[in-house]
Amino acid sequence: MPEPTKLAARFWAKVDKSASCWAWTGSRDKRYGYGYFRVGGGMESAHRVAWLLLRGSIPGGLCVLHRCDNPPCVNPDHLF
Repeated sequence: MPEPTKLAARFWAKVDKSASCWAWTGSRDKRYGYGYFRVGGGMESAHRVAWLLLRGSIPGGLCVLHRCDNPPCVNPDHLF
């Protein structure tokens, strides 16, 4: 796992916080529009990375969902 400060800086550089939904500006899934972010040797959903950076670990088997129903949103206030 990359150093957390560098990971966070690289992640937040790809987020547009100019609206209520914080839009992921990096790579996105062509079919559903979810953001993706490279972590270590693999890809992770951008909204899950946002959760990890600001709220901590995600218990095994659980999903991170959007209250706003906007797939590219990474605003932690919109995630549950």
